[in-house]
Amino acid sequence: MKKIAKSNPRLISGGIGAMLLYAGLSVENGALAFFGVVLIIISIQSFVHDGYVKNRNKDSRKKYAFIAEETIFNNTLLILIASVIKVDGYQKDPEIKYVKKALSLHFHERKVDRVMELLQKYCKYERFKYLDIARVVNLNFTFGEKIQLLHFLIGIVTADGVLTKAEDKIILEIARAIRIPVPSLRGIYNMFSFITEEELNNRKKRNEEKKTIHKSSSKLKRSLEILGLMESATVKQIKKAYRKSVLTHHPDRLIHLGEEHKKSAESKFLAISEAYEYIKEYKGFS
Repeated sequence: MKKIAKSNPRLISGGIGAMLLYAGLSVENGALAFFGVVLIIISIQSFVHDGYVKNRNKDSRKKYAFIAEETIFNNTLLILIASVIKVDGYQKDPEIKYVKKALSLHFHERKVDRVMELLQKYCKYERFKYLDIARVVNLNFTFGEKIQLLHFLIGIVTADGVLTKAEDKIILEIARAIRIPVPSLRGIYNMFSFITEEELNNRKKRNEEKKTIHKSSSKLKRSLEILGLMESATVKQIKKAYRKSVLTHHPDRLIHLGEEHKKSAESKFLAISEAYEYIKEYKGFS
């Protein structure tokens, strides 16, 4: 059984247009010929549009397709990228590597090196009016290209795994300037793995607290050992051990043994007193 070819509406439309044009010219019917021309033009435009969409979709599958567009990815956009990189006061190696990797998907090695050299130069400048650049982007980029740009910029600032307050602020300002809603912006952020500067500081604080607790616990243990006690000792046992230690090691009790024994007793007595004061403060009794 022969397989019936699927009809293409555009070919049919073009064919009908051609027949109407021929018929119109044959009988000298201007209206009929004109209608035929219109059908042919519509058919041609349809084919051209399909080809454009197909190529555009093909390009969009490439990460950050706007980079490959010479009219879009220019020095102005590099200045915007440089502003984002150096917003927290310094440029970090992971951020530079992220940009270079993205460029490598679209340009040959020599061009990547030239662009990166220019980017490094821009990163050394004091300050740029990045919001003015963002407003230009808003006028010239499609919505999809603006989303890609934000994804690219967020990828840069989170490349080191930490989002600083300054980085979050500049991304939000750019998103507003290019008319990207905050929910869309947060959706892009969710595509990346990172912690905020505040979370990082809280982690450091908790680690310091743990170290302090550990040091305090160790000091308590040493103080109790000076009194000859275990960590499970009660307040009553601590007070009793302190009184006993003071009586045993008081310098006046050893004065008859000579100056050397007296100095040793004074050192021991001081250690007992300091240990007891620390234990009282730690356990909260007087």
